[in-house]
Amino acid sequence: MAAVMNLNPLPSGFDFRVRPLAVGVALLSAGMVPAPALAQAIDYGALEDLFQEPVTTSATGSPQRSTEVPADMEIISAEDIRRSGATDIPELLRQVQGVDVWRHSFAAVDATVRGYNRPYSQRLLVLINGRQVYKDYCGYTSWGALPVNLSEIRQIEVVKGPNAALFGFNAVGGVVNIITYSPLYDDHNNVTVRAGNHGYQEVSLTHTAQFGDVGGARVSLGGYGADEFDTDAHPVDEPFRLDRSRRRHAAVDTLFQVSDRTQVGIEATTVRTDQTNLLPFYGLTQAKYDNQSLRVNLGADTDFGLIEATAYQNVTHVDMNNAFIGDTQIDNRITVARVQNLIKPASDHTFRMTGEFRRNVLYSLPFEGGKVSYDVWAAGGMWDWQMTPRLTLNNAVRYDRLSSGRSGRLPDTWLYEQDDYDVTLNEVSWNSGLVFRATDNDTFRLLAGSGVQLPSMIEGSFMFLLDPNDYGITQMGNLAGGAGSPEVEPTRVTNVALTWDREIPQWDASLKTSVFHTRNKDLKSVPGIYPDTMVDQVPYVMFTNVGDSSASGFEVGLSRTTRNWIMEGSYAYLRVNDDLDDSVYGPDGSPVKAIDYEDSSSRHKINARLGYATGPWEFDLYGNYVSGYSLLESGGSPFEMREVDVPSYTLFSGRIGYQFTDNASLALSAQGFNTSSHRESAAPEVERRVQMTLSVNY
Repeated sequence: MAAVMNLNPLPSGFDFRVRPLAVGVALLSAGMVPAPALAQAIDYGALEDLFQEPVTTSATGSPQRSTEVPADMEIISAEDIRRSGATDIPELLRQVQGVDVWRHSFAAVDATVRGYNRPYSQRLLVLINGRQVYKDYCGYTSWGALPVNLSEIRQIEVVKGPNAALFGFNAVGGVVNIITYSPLYDDHNNVTVRAGNHGYQEVSLTHTAQFGDVGGARVSLGGYGADEFDTDAHPVDEPFRLDRSRRRHAAVDTLFQVSDRTQVGIEATTVRTDQTNLLPFYGLTQAKYDNQSLRVNLGADTDFGLIEATAYQNVTHVDMNNAFIGDTQIDNRITVARVQNLIKPASDHTFRMTGEFRRNVLYSLPFEGGKVSYDVWAAGGMWDWQMTPRLTLNNAVRYDRLSSGRSGRLPDTWLYEQDDYDVTLNEVSWNSGLVFRATDNDTFRLLAGSGVQLPSMIEGSFMFLLDPNDYGITQMGNLAGGAGSPEVEPTRVTNVALTWDREIPQWDASLKTSVFHTRNKDLKSVPGIYPDTMVDQVPYVMFTNVGDSSASGFEVGLSRTTRNWIMEGSYAYLRVNDDLDDSVYGPDGSPVKAIDYEDSSSRHKINARLGYATGPWEFDLYGNYVSGYSLLESGGSPFEMREVDVPSYTLFSGRIGYQFTDNASLALSAQGFNTSSHRESAAPEVERRVQMTLSVNY
């Protein structure tokens, strides 16, 4: 059926100063017509004015009011970002109930939703305007290398639980979609200058140029430098800790209205970052990133539906230097092409059909001239059914077919032949959500989903060799190593959740609750730190599937906003139960495990916020309590680990801001100001950070 726009049902007095496609998006959100899910093709500001609440595409791929999405989601607004005093995105995520954040150095962070955190955490898919910035080659996100200024972010959408039916492989723990201001719809210009302790200096610029109703371009430039924390590291790790972290980035984002029914967008980014990372086997490494991306989007309202076509390429080069595998270079190139058609054949039914191709190539591993790659062909669909005015059912399914392989020489004696790396996987992911608006103030959601986490290219093919004697280990001989395996199976994650949101208008308050259960089958890791496989008299640690795990918990949050005050509080409880393989033993005969989510996931987390504004002054105080947990840390080599306890900690952060003109403000902010240092992971302790920020909108 044709999906031609009907422009009549707009509220009287509503001013759309922008383009017909944006009008169509608003009408879809009102349940009238379909619209493209192109993040930058949506006039978020106009929709928020229309519906008096945030709008998102991260749950279903089509625009929806945040109160109606079939997902457990929280949205961090631009105002939340501004008043937080945070200097990076992980500090913002720390305030979201159920999100675990481990800071390893000034710039390196790992974050997950509802436990299962670890160095190079693989469970959280991160996007910028729908473009993946998650690193497939090792399955993690380098938060310090994102090409975005905080001042250009309109909102951050956090989805809890698997959403693989929309986003594909690896969206198994949750999704973070960072939405920036639109170059076509938002006239956003900002300069920010920031300085603080640790020799911290930052400058950022966001400038938008609009060309009437034809199009717009946004330029984003930014960079910072900061001294690394001055806390103790293991003697073996200390030489591989950078003295100073740095980041420089530039991005250009454009969106053009080429006709009343067609939009085209082009985005290019580049970022260079120097930072200290914590490796998956718990040692520190110097990491120098050089990343580029190019993306082209097309959105068209046709007689066959509203079509979005997207193609992008991410190029990553990383130079690493650490005590375990020495100087290592990683070159990764990912190319994605995706097409989506959204149709609404009847007022109560919306359908989305998607097709995607993805090619991922990792060069120079495990040997110079080697290449590991995979191709993914995917097809998916979504059906959103408005069963009654108060009851909506959303079902989505996706099929992925992955074919991987490698080229280049292998060791003369090895477990696998070249053909063994030719692996084909066929996987189905699904999501289902029932949303019941019981009253005008009460919304219930029954949610279920299942997705798969692929073996990373490192887990499937990487190899390194070293001399254990260099670390004082004599039991292994003169050579030992670590390697990926083409036999590693994907991890399947299945989640069920029940949520209840209640508005309390007499108190200007809202209550948000959820209870959930997650099941993980075939977790991936090295089975133990000590080598378990012999190849030509050389002991290897091999990646494999190490068992299953489940997690249950609940979250409750209460917030109240008045003319001057903001009051928020939340509590999250999580209990993890591992069923892991204990068959690997160290040289002393005791079981050795490389992962232990049961002990490394904090059970109790409390977040709180108190904000007050009067005249030109703003005061914001944030508190975070995290109960203690234990994890592994480096004993000086990849084969020597020791367990370390992370005591419970409470952090206070805050901001005092003064708006001395309508467009300019000065703010003093701090993170963890109540303690000189504290430990969050196996890396050295994290120190207090304090900044002064001048921000000017023009």
